[in-house]
Amino acid sequence: PVRRGVRPVEQGVIEVRQARLDDPEDVAEAVAMIDRYAQDPMGAGQALSPDVKVRLAAMLASHPGAVVFLASQDGRTVGVANCFFGMSSFTGSPVLNIHDLSVVGEVRGHGVGRRLIDAVEAHARATGCSRVTLEVAAFNEAAQQVYKRCGFHGVGPDAEAVTYFCTKHLD
Repeated sequence: PVRRGVRPVEQGVIEVRQARLDDPEDVAEAVAMIDRYAQDPMGAGQALSPDVKVRLAAMLASHPGAVVFLASQDGRTVGVANCFFGMSSFTGSPVLNIHDLSVVGEVRGHGVGRRLIDAVEAHARATGCSRVTLEVAAFNEAAQQVYKRCGFHGVGPDAEAVTYFCTKHLD
C-alpha cells in the first residue's frame, strides 16, 4: 500500500539496513552519502575535504554511540541516517539523535526518508530509548513536512515555535 502523499517508487524496492561500522565498505558508503549530502544545497553546499572524510570514517568506525542506516534501491545507495546515542536527563534513558538524514535528489518524495526514520525508530525502541531527536534547518520545509508526517514535533510551551540549533565553533 502507498501512503498518502508518497509517490510509488518505479525503479525497485527500497531496502534499509543498519551499516556495519566495523566493515570498511559500509563506512566508506556512509561517508560517501554524507559527502553527497554536504554538497547538496540542503547541506552545506560544498564537498567534504579529503581530510574530513578520513577523520569521519575513523570516527564512525570507533564512536561507541554511532549508528548508521543505509537505504538502497536496485543495489545503489540512495539514503543515509547518521545517528548518535545521547541521554535524557529528564527520563534517565538513552535518546537516539538523527544527526544527518539525507536522500539523493532523484528519489526524494518516494518514501526513502520515511523508511530510514522507521528503521531509526525501531532501533531506538529496541535499545530502550525514550525518544528520537533531530534538528532541521528552518528553510528546509520539505524535510520539516516529512518529519511532521513521521510524528516529530517542536518542543517547549509553544510546540510550533522554531527551535534553533546553535553552534559555537571551537577553532
